[in-house]
Amino acid sequence: LGWTVNVDGYTRLNLWDLERERAITPPAVDGLVGGFSFSDEGTVAFDFSSAVSTDDIWVWDWNAPELRKMTHSTYAGVDPSTFSAPELVRYKSFDGLMIPAFLYLPPSYRPGHPVPFVIHMHGGPEAQFQPAFVRHFQYLLLNGYGILAPNVRGSSGYGKAFLDMDNYKKRLDSVKDLAWGVKHLIREGLAEPGRVGVKGGSYGGYMTLAAMTEFPDLFAAGIDEVGIANFETFLANTAAYRRGVRAAEYGAPEDSLFLRSISPIHKADRIRGALLVVHGENDPRVPVSEARQLLRAVSSRGTPVDSLIFPDAGHGVS
Repeated sequence: LGWTVNVDGYTRLNLWDLERERAITPPAVDGLVGGFSFSDEGTVAFDFSSAVSTDDIWVWDWNAPELRKMTHSTYAGVDPSTFSAPELVRYKSFDGLMIPAFLYLPPSYRPGHPVPFVIHMHGGPEAQFQPAFVRHFQYLLLNGYGILAPNVRGSSGYGKAFLDMDNYKKRLDSVKDLAWGVKHLIREGLAEPGRVGVKGGSYGGYMTLAAMTEFPDLFAAGIDEVGIANFETFLANTAAYRRGVRAAEYGAPEDSLFLRSISPIHKADRIRGALLVVHGENDPRVPVSEARQLLRAVSSRGTPVDSLIFPDAGHGVS
């Protein structure tokens, strides 16, 4: 019998011998185990990736015991030994809640010398950042940037109470969690004011815009990819099958006063950092109208802004 367990964002493979009624201990590895299957020869094959290795198939023979790598994915000529793994940290938010986050430091980092930082916010909001292989993370790290990927309240993987902490009227509490992550980096001497950017896609795009409007002094730059700028127009224009479940998370369409209060479009004048807006014309989840109204609002105020609107892309740009 086999099953996986999410342990603080890492995926652990567990095995049980049904005939002998005992646990079989697989290799301890920091990463993500995807699908797995058993053979008649007493082995289990599984997909594995980590922050420093992309997806490959491995086979574990628990009778030998032996672990074999069966596939060898390409790294396009980049030496994997130059890649950096994150540290799992926790920092205290505005109300004392401890927020888990993955902290990546560049190979060039030296204690006492702050580096430019990128805050990466996952989508969802009911999702979780897990330390899989992210190509552009390693690119940023090799170019001297640090990265913080927080799992703010409302993220999955930490129980139902944590999952529900950002629902409806508590929406901006999760934005505060992101901001308190930046304050933690500065307090620890890892980052410094004026050299912190924020980015994310979908709900992470909303979090990017919310962070830049609620805490404009903290962010020198932002990338909003297929993000929500206006919850009123988003709920009106998103695909009908999604409207009900999204309203349960963000608020009913008729509660326009509250939806306006959490919508970055109405606070666009607060954005001080340079902004890049990325969207797909064929996005059924977050319509491209979210990007276009944001661009009009920001550019009319003279804020540095650029855009990439792809005519053949949907909810996500590859």
